[in-house]
Amino acid sequence: MSAHSITQKLSALPFPLLPPEQKSPSTLEYIAQAQEGFQSTAFTDPGLRHLEPRAAEEVRRLLFTAESEGVSAAEFREVVEFEALVHLHHGIYSPPHVKDTALLRAVSCGMLIPDGYHHRLRISRRAAAWVLGFGQAPQGSIDVDYDRNNRVHLPPRALQLCSPHQSTFKAYEALSIGGLLVTSHLRTALDLLIFDEEHDAVDLVRQILLSPDNNLSPHLLMSHVQEAPFVRQRQAVLARAKDVCTEVTLRKQGLW
Repeated sequence: MSAHSITQKLSALPFPLLPPEQKSPSTLEYIAQAQEGFQSTAFTDPGLRHLEPRAAEEVRRLLFTAESEGVSAAEFREVVEFEALVHLHHGIYSPPHVKDTALLRAVSCGMLIPDGYHHRLRISRRAAAWVLGFGQAPQGSIDVDYDRNNRVHLPPRALQLCSPHQSTFKAYEALSIGGLLVTSHLRTALDLLIFDEEHDAVDLVRQILLSPDNNLSPHLLMSHVQEAPFVRQRQAVLARAKDVCTEVTLRKQGLW
């Protein structure tokens, strides 16, 4: 086997060991590979223009924590007040002039994931919804998925900050934002309907479906809810999905 063919195979893996030989022609679009009728999803958020991990590192240097500054909590409070820093979540702050973008939100969540684990975990559920622009910043532990075929054992401190969930990773279910994996609009909405019983979870799904920045349709979401395996309280989940999908369909038709 030639070196060229080996490189092609390594670049084509789900988590490639080598970068792909060609970059995407458009840096304004993340492609969720077409499977089971799912289509590519376009994003207009200008914070998504820089996809490379280098851009994520540049954003990372703009974020402040007491640990990164090497000061005590009391000294850091003085820094926050003097600099008028904006609190994101979990003691992570950004300068007031930095625009709130999906890249900034993804990188801030990535700061809670230990080094060496970013390629094995994906930000999911409410944390993913926030990264994509819906809902509030996570106040408790952030939701992350790990592949059931590639189990991870997070350090104790990371388990205080992250809630790991076993899942099956599929190529079309995740987006790469600054080198960090985040569940797609479809998978995020699906997880919120199936696993989140909080009263505002359906509202987050409604916001995702109504957003013009993705092409997730009520019909597509409903079909995935119906086909989802291992759903507890399936009838309740189906009822929630039907209600929100019907409402969004009527809203888009101007009948609600």
